[in-house]
Amino acid sequence: MSRRPSRQRVRDDFDGAWKNMLSERRFASFVAFFMPEIHDQIDWSRGVEFLEQELRAITRKSRRGHRSVDRLVKVWLKDGSETWVLVHVEIQSQEDAGFPLRMFQYRYRALDLFGERSLMCLAILGDINPDWRPDGYSSRFWGTEIDFKFRTVKLMDYADRLDALERSENPFARFVVAHLKTLQTQGDYETRLQWKLRLIQGLYDMGLPDEEVGQLGHDFDWLLALPDPLALRYHTTMTQFEEERAMPHLSTAERIGRDIGRKEGREEGREEGRMEGRVEGRREVLRALIAVKFGPLTDEVLAGINRLTEPQIDRIATSILTANTLDELGILAG
Repeated sequence: MSRRPSRQRVRDDFDGAWKNMLSERRFASFVAFFMPEIHDQIDWSRGVEFLEQELRAITRKSRRGHRSVDRLVKVWLKDGSETWVLVHVEIQSQEDAGFPLRMFQYRYRALDLFGERSLMCLAILGDINPDWRPDGYSSRFWGTEIDFKFRTVKLMDYADRLDALERSENPFARFVVAHLKTLQTQGDYETRLQWKLRLIQGLYDMGLPDEEVGQLGHDFDWLLALPDPLALRYHTTMTQFEEERAMPHLSTAERIGRDIGRKEGREEGREEGRMEGRVEGRREVLRALIAVKFGPLTDEVLAGINRLTEPQIDRIATSILTANTLDELGILAG
């Protein structure tokens, strides 16, 4: 029997996902995937530098009314000189008529800051309109003209190459799949759950260190958001998947608790809020897991769960899979 689609709506955090993925240590992979001809011209042995302070100076007057992820990156070329170029990257997840002008504003503000340094501007267009492809800004009035062009990548153009992207060893190839599937499964969370499991579990086959796989899994997790009941199924399945492969793993409660803590931190921005949200999130997961395994919870059991400390919650959540009776969990004694 097929399950009914969940009616709960969730918020897809494209900006948070791209902000986490587009880090200094992954910038080489980003360039290799989106701009392979440029990748070969850069001296990666010298590293890269994210110019966050300079980026704020460029973008602070342009942030009202739009959502995007910006990066201003210093890289070195292979020509043996001290020359360096700036690569400005913006990820735009929503169609925006003011976007071309904003890209031009970034360019001339960079000119004010850095003079006539070489600067390449790249826009990653992650919206759902295949016809929206801004690639420049122009203005003409009484003989005064501006004609500014920038590079664009349209993520929708990868939609017919998903199988090849899943086989790629570049994490951004798989990340593009996750982005596209987030767009395609809005409201169809059962299908989204299956894609999320497929993509996250596929990371383990890339031959990367466990730490990097774990970090990639965390960054991918910002996409393909799920309603709470399906999120519980996802985290439980992932815990079992890692246990079967004898991998270091987070328990289901730890996974959900981490997510709740992240949400709480975004909303409140306080350490206390993150801690309280994490523990309460783990209690909520524990209630759901116990109800699935042993049936409706009594008031006595609910009261016992509310008294549990964070380590006790983790211990009991790990024991649920092998416990035969509710008494074996020791909740009332917790």
